[in-house]
Amino acid sequence: MLKLIGGILLLVACFGVSHYFSGLGQKRMSYVRELISLIKYIRDNIDCYSMPIDKILESCRGDILYNLGIEKKISDLSELYDELKKSFDGECIKILYTLARDFGKGYREHQMKICDTAVLALERHLETLEIAYPAHKRRIATLCFSIGGMLLIALL
Repeated sequence: MLKLIGGILLLVACFGVSHYFSGLGQKRMSYVRELISLIKYIRDNIDCYSMPIDKILESCRGDILYNLGIEKKISDLSELYDELKKSFDGECIKILYTLARDFGKGYREHQMKICDTAVLALERHLETLEIAYPAHKRRIATLCFSIGGMLLIALL
């Protein structure tokens, strides 16, 4: 009876670990979506109001920055890059670095073009993540339950 309870607990743990690591993939995609909405917000404020970046980030809805994991006040894109580089993968960091590096070096049209380029690149990256997610989720589940099954067999 004790072996049966231990086996069930092991399978429940495998399910929990699988669910946790699958959730990380969803979280990564939601971070990319939030970053896209932030850059679109920046672009729209430059286009409509010609606002400087510190005013744009100050007026930004709190939920966008909060969903990106930013809790302190950000005044420019280099600070945004420094805050977000720990949360994203290499492709997003490269796009964000290019945006932060080139932003503010030209006129309004140039800044809008940089934002459009970053949004297009992030949307392509998001599409790649969304296509790869189901296979990643299956791979994680297979790996977790295979290891759990091996442990279960070894313990019986």
